[in-house]
Amino acid sequence: MADCGVWEVSLRNGRVWCSQALKATLGYPETYPRVPLRRLLARLHPVDRAGLWTALRRVRGGDGSAQFRLDARLRLAGHAWVWHEIIAEFQHDEQGRPVAIAGLLLDISRRKQHEEQALAASQLDALTGALNRRGLARHLEGAEQDAMDRHLILLDIDHFKQINDTHGHPVGDALLRLMVKRLRHELRPDDCLVRLGGEEFAVLISGMQDDQALALAERLRRRVAEAPFHVDVPGGGQARVAMSISLGIARQSGDAPDPLGQMMAQADRALYAAKHAGRNRVLTHAAEPFPQEQQRAC
Repeated sequence: MADCGVWEVSLRNGRVWCSQALKATLGYPETYPRVPLRRLLARLHPVDRAGLWTALRRVRGGDGSAQFRLDARLRLAGHAWVWHEIIAEFQHDEQGRPVAIAGLLLDISRRKQHEEQALAASQLDALTGALNRRGLARHLEGAEQDAMDRHLILLDIDHFKQINDTHGHPVGDALLRLMVKRLRHELRPDDCLVRLGGEEFAVLISGMQDDQALALAERLRRRVAEAPFHVDVPGGGQARVAMSISLGIARQSGDAPDPLGQMMAQADRALYAAKHAGRNRVLTHAAEPFPQEQQRAC
């Protein structure tokens, strides 16, 4: 059972009563006479403190319930933010006037940790560990939507179906994992590597000029093509597989209502052109040519 503290706040004089368990959680000695309300509220994260006031106003405004629950971060004695659930209920006198608020404080940090782990897992591609489409959407939620220095690189493994047909899908899956590891060597921690499906991936980058984004795409291409991959084969032995990728790049447009959709469409057209130009190369969206566009293959 989660750690639990009991509390009560008088609405007449603001006095706070706390159980011994709650005092211990907050770092107060058992003999401490009372915890001042302002100190108790100061322990709440500012965002959650605002949420508490909203919940109190909603209940006082007559939403039909005298109770509410709120998940909130509480700064404990060790100065760490710990998730708790506040369960509160208004108490009334014989005339129906609110005289106190009483409730429980439950430690839900373990539950929140499990929720965060589940959320993170739901945003990752199970095979390669790259982000999936949901992870890309979540990444964009926390990014500047009006960033003008954002580029999208779409990449696709050349002749991957033939590789799967020749070596089998277990080898193909292993190659995808190994390729992702190679690509990460060229990416910064904040760069967003996404598996869109099958053998198609995307890299969302920001803070680069056109020539820098183009140079990064070329490094990714070389990193994959520079040396064969060595993969264990089911049943014993090893396969030595050479691979290459084709890449298409687009930059974000300032007037696009759907920046990601715009970049996806433009980078996809560039990728399609790279495939038809011979594969194993980098091409950019043709509407606004990048400087010194890389159109050669190794």
